[in-house]
Amino acid sequence: MIVVENANSILEAMRRHSDQWRKCALSTETLSKEGAQDAVSQAYSIAGLQPPSRFVWVNSPLAGALAAAALLMIRYKNVGKQVIHKQFLKSNEKLWAGLKGEEGFCYLLGTKYRRPFAATSMRDVIELQIGRGLSRLSRSGSLVLARSRFCFDWQGALNEISDQMTIEEQKVLNEWRYFSRSPNWNFSYGGMHADFISHLDCAQSAQPPVPEWQGIVSTARHCGWWWPFQDICVISERPKLISLDDAGNRVHNEEGPALVFRDNWKIFARNGSVVSRRVTYFKKRPRIRDIEHESNVETRRHMIEIYGYEAYVKDAGAKVIARDQYGALFRKDQGGDEPLVLLCVDNSTPEPDGSYKKYYLRVPPNMRTPREAVAWSFEMEVDAYSPVVET
Repeated sequence: MIVVENANSILEAMRRHSDQWRKCALSTETLSKEGAQDAVSQAYSIAGLQPPSRFVWVNSPLAGALAAAALLMIRYKNVGKQVIHKQFLKSNEKLWAGLKGEEGFCYLLGTKYRRPFAATSMRDVIELQIGRGLSRLSRSGSLVLARSRFCFDWQGALNEISDQMTIEEQKVLNEWRYFSRSPNWNFSYGGMHADFISHLDCAQSAQPPVPEWQGIVSTARHCGWWWPFQDICVISERPKLISLDDAGNRVHNEEGPALVFRDNWKIFARNGSVVSRRVTYFKKRPRIRDIEHESNVETRRHMIEIYGYEAYVKDAGAKVIARDQYGALFRKDQGGDEPLVLLCVDNSTPEPDGSYKKYYLRVPPNMRTPREAVAWSFEMEVDAYSPVVET
């Protein structure tokens, strides 16, 4: 139960709550089948449906998507709308309705605490302090099931699923050999739904339990990705490896896969973005010609960042388009993408050897002068940017 006593106690309670959900989202422990099946059965029952009599267990979301696709083709009815979305909407309305008595409470905390909350209601506070911090993590990279065209043992996944299906279902599954886009049916990310669920669960802890919420939060704590169908449910294991950036906010690994699942499906991600495996190879052997010949725009951008803007400016023949007292603007045209425009500025503090380090920042291609680019970096209009002291 969250007790509203003062700003510090509220923030501390939210930090603890956020940490709990962060551990859930980042867990690489093997799921408890009994716990997951009980959680899913509870979600079905709360939705007014008969709990599934069969569960299909898979070792990755990709294998789960294959199994779900086969079930859909056999005409199994997907019930995700009732089991997941309707319950989420109902609990969302009830949870926030229960906090109306706290509207405007931030004003009562005094000027000192208004800034850290940046909100005027209990709902705003919870969403900002809990949801915002986890959304960058749980929605980054391929924690959203989308890109699946990477190396994968397709036959192994098909065999794993086939062992749990009827002869009729196996026939359909054998015809479903390739899956390359997001499924268009309803499913849940389980613990990876932390950004949606964490702040609502925090709100629920401050009031009497909401029945619809119990099924949602239970499946998030005990399941990986899962697909609810009438009388049958597909549940995926968690990843066995999750790699994050130094800040711990985004999935990231420049040396190898950022996520690895138990059937060896690998996801490559850099700074929270899903990338091709080529980016990992490029990191080991960066070459300017590989950048120039890369057709995928997003992959090329990551390659340039790895190569380094300063080195790329020199080796790729970027042209200086403007100079002034604030620095220099470089431009490099790129096929299939907007021009690369970089602002080069000198650090005002000298290095130990007396030299001045240069910094490069990518800016919008419509920048015409370094001053305009520097003003843009401070989110200011160029006419308003006129620093008196440089720090």
